[in-house]
Amino acid sequence: MTSYLILRDPLRPLLDEEDPAQDPKVVSQLTEEEKKAREDAKAAKMAEAKAAEKEAAAKEAEEIAGKDELGKIQHASEREQKKLEGEMQGRLKVKRVSKEQKDKIFKAIRYSHLQHAELMSLGKNPRFESEAKDYIMQGLSFRLNPFEGAKPED
Repeated sequence: MTSYLILRDPLRPLLDEEDPAQDPKVVSQLTEEEKKAREDAKAAKMAEAKAAEKEAAAKEAEEIAGKDELGKIQHASEREQKKLEGEMQGRLKVKRVSKEQKDKIFKAIRYSHLQHAELMSLGKNPRFESEAKDYIMQGLSFRLNPFEGAKPED
């Protein structure tokens, strides 16, 4: 269990669908006070984010107002460059793979071209979740199909 948690920690934050706090079973067991506390915390976090965004926008507007035309153009260019850098960093960051993405990856693998030993090791691998087990079984079936019709020699 600890090795799983060590591997999982760098991949934070959890996706919304994987977050145990969002699990309907967990939410149904919460008291009204706990539900209200969660909603209040979420609202406070959103209000804090909006306030920080407004403050940053006001500061930026103040900076722009003190610049000449060339400075305004340069500021717009720098802002666009920072935006692109942020997008690139977001794309390069290690993220969790959603269930839909996992399914696409599992479907992209040509299990029928894998060798029998590879298919067996994939079947025993705990990282291949239940979604991939069906594809592995199809690959095994394809590999064993030629031997099914063969008659034993006397």
